Amino acid sequence: MFNFRYRLGLTLIATTFIVSSTVQAAPVFSDVKDAWYTKAILRAVDRKVIHGFPDGTFRPGDYVTEAHFLTMILNGLKKDGYDETYYESHWADAVYKYAEKQNYPVLGLTNIEKRNVPITRKTVAEIVTAVTGVNYTGDYAIQYLLTKGLANGKVPGVVSVEAFKGGDKLTRAEAAAFVMNLLDKGLRTAEKRPATASSVADLPKLPEPEKVKPANTLQEKLEQAAKKYPGYTAHVGDTGAGFADGPKGATVVYVKTEQTIEIYDALSDDALKATVDMLNVVGINTPSDFWKTLKDVNSTGKQKIVTLGGKKVSIVPSPYLMTSMYLYLK
Repeated sequence: MFNFRYRLGLTLIATTFIVSSTVQAAPVFSDVKDAWYTKAILRAVDRKVIHGFPDGTFRPGDYVTEAHFLTMILNGLKKDGYDETYYESHWADAVYKYAEKQNYPVLGLTNIEKRNVPITRKTVAEIVTAVTGVNYTGDYAIQYLLTKGLANGKVPGVVSVEAFKGGDKLTRAEAAAFVMNLLDKGLRTAEKRPATASSVADLPKLPEPEKVKPANTLQEKLEQAAKKYPGYTAHVGDTGAGFADGPKGATVVYVKTEQTIEIYDALSDDALKATVDMLNVVGINTPSDFWKTLKDVNSTGKQKIVTLGGKKVSIVPSPYLMTSMYLYLK
């Protein structure tokens, strides 16, 4: 099993030397700018762990297949006994042959079709733990990653198996972050996974979840909702309230005097989901999947009237900008 604590010090020294003695131009992607994943992607591309597309994009939100993730993680590591020329019928045959030798828990080993299916975060956790030389599955694999600092959950500030969202599919941005976290911890060689399960008793404990006080004021309710979206903050003023997304500024604004919700980033799924939160916060009972209706209206450009919580809500796309949409509450 890999010793993270010992190797981390060596990695920091080596990294400092490399950075100070070598200056390289970072790749530029038209769709990777000022986001939580930007540095991880640029570093992963520089390490040849992952690549962009010929059109100059990276497509950080695209899903990653098992074959691609296995290739990415092994690209960054030394692989004893790896035969890159091995090929039978699939482009990733070599990495799967190596995975079989190393006892890695990959679904595409016995079913080639599984290689081309988007991988879940739970399967990623099982593969990452295997590469570090331990044998955990399911929630225990997720717990191992969280307690070793190899991954974060998808809910900011919450460290739990549930917040890791193991059933979610992995994006290219998340894949880059996973691999770079592993390398930053000092892992350099793909370890062999033990034949038997590792002891659950050896797993560090997850932190106790914080008790959340019930939100009473509009500000408190919005602040709780904002925690679900990285970079979002909540603001309440005399005329209304709003969510802001860091450098983008206002994203969703509720104008109290006019009973209107204004969406200024209507191409963002998070902004549409935050709109659902805003509706619920201001007392209009709204189903969680209503954001998909908003997305459909924005894509078609056609106004729609729906009933939510006993109120008529007019959804009006901006005739000028696809990034803007308005909800009129009656």
